[in-house]
Amino acid sequence: MTETELKVSEARLARIELDLTDADKKIEHLRDEVKSAQAKVAQAEAEKAAIIKGRDMLKAQVDEARKALEAQGIREPTGGPVAEMSMLPNKCPKCGAEIHPGDKYCMGCGCPVAKMRRNEPPTCAFCKKNVPAGAKFCPFCGKALA
Repeated sequence: MTETELKVSEARLARIELDLTDADKKIEHLRDEVKSAQAKVAQAEAEKAAIIKGRDMLKAQVDEARKALEAQGIREPTGGPVAEMSMLPNKCPKCGAEIHPGDKYCMGCGCPVAKMRRNEPPTCAFCKKNVPAGAKFCPFCGKALA
């Protein structure tokens, strides 16, 4: 092998060694990124578990509240949980414009949606609990209803 060929081979070897060093650095960088991603996944899993636990606790509280209401003789409407919007008409009684869930004011006339309640259950003036329509006495405190 001539001296020129030897220098060319040494130059190629030096380039290959640099490429190998660069490849090692990239591999190390990717390993660090994988570790970071794994840590983020673990954190997300922990947050998910905490959210699920909180949701389950809320469900248990709702179930307890429903049982307490049932024990007092108060039942939910057949449509499911009582919602604020279930007490509202679908149309504004003042102008007839459509009322959508979440609306605070009528888009047609600006009337406050809170004033559009309908079919609110009667309330006992003494204990402030909802009583069945047509009742003459409150089933909770026994007072005569006006």
